[in-house]
Amino acid sequence: MKKEDIIAGIIFMGISIFLFIQTLKFPKPPVQGTGPSFWPQVILTLMVIFSIALIINGLTSRKTGAAGTARPKVALNVKSVPKSVWGILVTTLFVFFFKQLGYMLSTFFFLIILINVINFDLRPKKLITSAIQSLLMLGMIYLIFDVFLKVNLPKGSFF
Repeated sequence: MKKEDIIAGIIFMGISIFLFIQTLKFPKPPVQGTGPSFWPQVILTLMVIFSIALIINGLTSRKTGAAGTARPKVALNVKSVPKSVWGILVTTLFVFFFKQLGYMLSTFFFLIILINVINFDLRPKKLITSAIQSLLMLGMIYLIFDVFLKVNLPKGSFF
């Protein structure tokens, strides 16, 4: 029996049920069948299902190995820690500069920095490749939202 899985499953199930109850207070549209609570309720229902699966997995799995020895502790991968810290830092900077730079410029820099920092590859060829990828992605986003859907993307304070 894995107590960690059981505890995590119970915690996530409780959070999901609480949030599901909160979505019942969302306003109901008079004409449309689905309202603003539809997708949160779908996600929260899936979270409850996965929490139940995690609890069942925790109840049915064994903590000892085949020879009766204790399960070995999983060591933390040291290389993944700096990448995750860099990812959080870059995302925080993106959120901070979003209002000043606007969507297009801040997302362009965010994508370039994130791609290169996460891969730890700062060669000029990689920087150019990530810049081209960022431009292509932003071009597609601009076409979809600004041109076809007529949704204005945030411009920022400088523009």
